[in-house]
Amino acid sequence: MTLVPYRARLAQIVVAAGGTVEEGRYVTRPGVLVVNATAPTTEGIALLDQIGLDADLSPGARVAAFDARITYLHFPAQEARTGAEYLAEVVDVRGHTSVCARGFASVLFAGISLEASLELVANRAGKNARLTSSHTRAMDDTLYRLVGSAAEQAEQRRAIEAFLEWRAGLDAERLGGRYPRNMLNLGSRATLLHMGMSIEDWRGILQSRLKKEGNESEVREAYALACALLHDRFPHVIRTPAAQGYEP
Repeated sequence: MTLVPYRARLAQIVVAAGGTVEEGRYVTRPGVLVVNATAPTTEGIALLDQIGLDADLSPGARVAAFDARITYLHFPAQEARTGAEYLAEVVDVRGHTSVCARGFASVLFAGISLEASLELVANRAGKNARLTSSHTRAMDDTLYRLVGSAAEQAEQRRAIEAFLEWRAGLDAERLGGRYPRNMLNLGSRATLLHMGMSIEDWRGILQSRLKKEGNESEVREAYALACALLHDRFPHVIRTPAAQGYEP
C-alpha cells in the first residue's frame, strides 16, 4: 500500500472542498463543504402531501412548518398564506426557532487555522465535532493558513519559513515525543474540522458570528462560506450571508 504524504492529502482535501493551496504549503482560501444533511423520510413527505399545506417549501422546511402547526393543530382546509410566509412568521416574528431543530447538517472546514478551529467550537457552537489531532504524524509537517492582504501574507510567509527552519532542529525525543513537539507549532497551522449541529443551532450561530463586531475575519469568512451552502439547502430557514449583515 502506497501512503500519500499527510500534508499532500490535507492539501487535496482543502482543494476538493473548494479551497486554495499555494506552493504546497499555504492555504489562502479555506475549503468548506456540507458533508451530511438530513432529509425527511418518504413516509413523512407522504403525510405532508396528504395534508396538502406548505408545498412551496423545501422538504426540510415543510417539516419545520408541520412542527409549528402541531402546536395549535393549525391545519386549515385553505391557507391564505404561503408556507414561506407562515414559517417566516413563526421563526422570524415569533422567534420559535425550535421548529428547525429536527434538521441536521455537518460541515467540513478544511484548511482553517487551529486558532479559527478553536473559535468555531467555542461557546458550545459545535454540538459535535472532530479535529485533526497533534498526537498523530499528520501534524508533523503541516499546511499554514494565510490571512489578510497580499503584502501581509508575504510577511506571514517569511515568518513561517523562519519558524520552520528553527523547528527542523527540534529533537522530539528530548522534548518528550511527538505530541510535545507538535504542540510547539504555530496557531496558523491548518487543520480539518468536521462540525455538526441542528439547523436551529446553525441558524443561531450564523446570526451571531457573521457580524464584524467581536468576530475574527477568518472565522467570519469560514462561517460565510458555510452559510451560503446551508442557505442553498435550507433557504427558508438559513438566510444568505449578506442578509445577515456579512461584509468581507
